[in-house]
Amino acid sequence: MFSIPIKEESIPLSFAHADQNFQLLELPNSLLETLEDSYQRTTRLYLKSSVRRTHDASTTSVTGALLCTENKTFEVRQVQSSNSIHILQYGDVLDSAQTDPTGYKGVKSDANAGLCVIAQCKGVLEAVESASAQAEAMSYLRSRLPIHDALQLYPEANEASHRQSAMTALGLLEDAPCSEGELNAALRDLRAFQVPGTGLAIPTPAMLLRAWSAFYGVATIQGIDLTKPLRFGNIATSLEEDGISEDLLLAILQGIATEISGTKANQVFELDSVSGANWLRQLAASTGTQDNELEQNLPAAWNPLTK
Repeated sequence: MFSIPIKEESIPLSFAHADQNFQLLELPNSLLETLEDSYQRTTRLYLKSSVRRTHDASTTSVTGALLCTENKTFEVRQVQSSNSIHILQYGDVLDSAQTDPTGYKGVKSDANAGLCVIAQCKGVLEAVESASAQAEAMSYLRSRLPIHDALQLYPEANEASHRQSAMTALGLLEDAPCSEGELNAALRDLRAFQVPGTGLAIPTPAMLLRAWSAFYGVATIQGIDLTKPLRFGNIATSLEEDGISEDLLLAILQGIATEISGTKANQVFELDSVSGANWLRQLAASTGTQDNELEQNLPAAWNPLTK
């Protein structure tokens, strides 16, 4: 047997006299995978403030930072580390006597390359997926949009919020403490719709129940089977005569649809019977509607008692 002599080598290391400012951010695996897959499509990250609002939304206070993708929100938290974390930069070995033009303290002592410690991070930021983003989105929209009931704005929707209602969903997104996907989901859950000449508004449960009753009545007269794909244009025109706007009907159907295809007048909805029945029961409970009145507006195929 024979042995090959191994030459021991070391990497020269020097320290910058003035640390640069760095902050390390630890990403969860789900966010890291999103960024690693970004070569297939553009991935945008948004840094936002987490804001606490008073009940009337008159005052706010910043409570933290948020990092948002298109569909998820992550809370950014400061954590302390017991490890000494140094940020290194590859370069030439430096002497401590003079200042190098690149900004480091020192000059080249020889031609050997090495590493320079340019910063030390004593704390680390971590991004944790928010468990309350959807609830925050709902609360945010209720503080910004007026409540709408036919042609009457409720007193709770003051003049300031009435002006704010002219905002589009894109305008609301700028200050929303959540991602775009979570904001759109909250708009859908609240059945927010476009009021002509005003902007986005949240319909009251009573208004939603009246609109559904009108919709179901027309569907029954026209013999439309709600267990099959529903073409929006076939029923929207008839409902306009009852004062039900297309945007309100769209908001209602989008909230209980499992699949949506096409654009506006040509949209086709496949309604989910379980979601639809649960939603109607919630409306009935919040409006004090009697069971027999609810049964009149509940398709037989959606009612487990009739199956």
